[in-house]
Amino acid sequence: MPERRVLILDDDAGAAEALGFMLESLGAQPRVAQDAEAFFGTIREWSPDIVCLDLVMPRVDGVEVIHRLAEEGFDAGIIISSGVGSRVLDAARRAAVEHGLRVVGTLPKPFALSRLKELLHRSTPHGPSVSSEDSEGREWSDADLRNAVAEQQIRLVYQPKFRCRNREVRGFEALARWHHPEHGIIAPDAFVPALEQAGLMGEMTQQVLREAFCWLDALNRSAARSGDPYTVAVNLSAAALRSADFVEDVWGLCSECGIEPQLITLELTETAAMEDAKQALALLTRLRMKGFHVAIDDFGTGYSSMAQLSRLPFDEIKIDKSFVVPALESRDSQAIIKSTVDLGRSLGLRVVAEGVEDEATLDYLNEIGCDQAQGYLVAAPMPGEEVLDWLRGTSRSR
Repeated sequence: MPERRVLILDDDAGAAEALGFMLESLGAQPRVAQDAEAFFGTIREWSPDIVCLDLVMPRVDGVEVIHRLAEEGFDAGIIISSGVGSRVLDAARRAAVEHGLRVVGTLPKPFALSRLKELLHRSTPHGPSVSSEDSEGREWSDADLRNAVAEQQIRLVYQPKFRCRNREVRGFEALARWHHPEHGIIAPDAFVPALEQAGLMGEMTQQVLREAFCWLDALNRSAARSGDPYTVAVNLSAAALRSADFVEDVWGLCSECGIEPQLITLELTETAAMEDAKQALALLTRLRMKGFHVAIDDFGTGYSSMAQLSRLPFDEIKIDKSFVVPALESRDSQAIIKSTVDLGRSLGLRVVAEGVEDEATLDYLNEIGCDQAQGYLVAAPMPGEEVLDWLRGTSRSR
């Protein structure tokens, strides 16, 4: 693990010293600030990789510090520490995330070395970064958007989906990335709404589906597995539901790429499904009749999950990473995850957890009966041409 600069903000000198010793034993380089002004001064002078914030302090508390970090555009990792109890810690974590900060996790007092080690590991960057800086909320020009589609600047990376019980790779999720000539790699949240507004989402969706389907056919031919072939999941936008020809188009792409619909999962967020619930019901029913699988994505982040599960023909639930990442430190997240797994099993649905970054979280998911997972613990999203070599390396390491 590379040496990490960790800045501790804690007015309790004894607690800060103890945490500093633990960080040094793990190969990190700690510094301590006992008040907010010293803390922000050290950030400017030292540029830490991680800051560890105590919540309960005189004058300026940890939540106020979080607000100021967000105002100043702080982009390093944050560990939130306190002895106030798990529900308060988790609420502070959510507040920081909603401010756009990168929260590594929470560290209850008294400190546990194993937990601190896990958080340091989690804070280590995984793979190439995907830029949202200066991108979310950007007003893309018509020329930018047209070029993105016409020049096929939007390309796919693939993240493995694996069984919780044994890490066997079952398939992949295809994730869109805009390779912008000036702004680098842009995440979909920063460009999909603009493409929808410009009326270009249909064409982009066709490109993405064709790329994913033909890639999957080539992968299964090259992998020559003795067992079941790999699958691929692709996200759908709300715009897909408004196309009367979508079902026939996606069916035609399967034929064009030589892939069976049973190997395809089409993911739809509950928010998208709610935009036109009647159209969603018809479209998803027709997709299931053709043999496609359909998944409800980001489950639990909307306001009508139960209603959607009862009326729409989903056969997979994806638990949003906002619940999975803090699962080990949040009883609330654990309760939501377990209830979702139990619900999925009772309805005969496959349950997939997103955002699995450590062994302990995977162990927990396996223990409660979650079917599949994806996350950096096994692999970051990777370009399609790298997947086969990755699979061969994985099989050799077993």
